[in-house]
Amino acid sequence: MPIHDYHCAGCGATFEVLVRTSSNAATPVCRECGGETRRLLSGFSARTPSKHATPAPVSRNRPGRRVELPAEVPRPAVELGPPPPLPTRYVKQLKEHGHC
Repeated sequence: MPIHDYHCAGCGATFEVLVRTSSNAATPVCRECGGETRRLLSGFSARTPSKHATPAPVSRNRPGRRVELPAEVPRPAVELGPPPPLPTRYVKQLKEHGHC
């Protein structure tokens, strides 16, 4: 099932919709304002056989794709401790290859 990107001209929201079939799928309404939406071209990547014909990277950071907490939601106070130690087999491999 493909995932299509849609953009609302009214409020500027951009969102993704999982579409069952493209033949009988109706255009969804905007989740924010209920307005009409327009389907966007989705970015994708592909492998090429040549080293010189690599495609340019596609930016997935379009406006409206960022997810943030609302200002009134307090962020939990989380303290991170030290990272766990590496297993001895990894340390041994790193030393053997000259990384330590």
